[in-house]
Amino acid sequence: GFLYTSLGVVSLPAPWIGAQLWERVSPRFTRLAKDSTLARVSQLVEQAQAGKSPTQLVTDRFMRWFVPAVLIAALLLILIPPLFGIPFNESFIRAMVLLVAASPCALALGTPAAIMAGVAQAARNGVLVKGGVYLENLGRLKAMAFDKTGTITKGELQLTDVLSTDSVNETELLALAGGYRAAFSSPQSLKQSSGE
Repeated sequence: GFLYTSLGVVSLPAPWIGAQLWERVSPRFTRLAKDSTLARVSQLVEQAQAGKSPTQLVTDRFMRWFVPAVLIAALLLILIPPLFGIPFNESFIRAMVLLVAASPCALALGTPAAIMAGVAQAARNGVLVKGGVYLENLGRLKAMAFDKTGTITKGELQLTDVLSTDSVNETELLALAGGYRAAFSSPQSLKQSSGE
């Protein structure tokens, strides 16, 4: 997971690298750029584009039988009416009307396009959605918990709501969260622990 905000930094020749900690750290590079978090995020985006959402899968299954059925119906509309004395050009026009009216293009192209537009819009707003499956699940979401503060909000830690389960009351939950926060030495947790 991400421990701190992933922002690009200017790298200067120095024996140390600054971080969001009060302590100094000595860097030791253990991976190549292709194995970096950014590379993994890029891989996730590629996988998201390859994966299909439940709606896309249903659409694909529907199209497997719908398209052949419409083509067979159009062929029958062209061939059978002339056997009963209806002019060929009239039966041909009826078949073309059927093909235009039952065109699967809107359904076949519309679903993936809408999902990719949603994923792209989320990305423009700084949210990485791994694909259509997750985008559709967001529509059914009732509650969400974030493990970071300051990144998604305005950069100011602010507790707005405490939602607890029946097994843990609000006071216990706040005490647990405070103990967890105190275990870390980020400037934000030190500032809050000192009462600032």
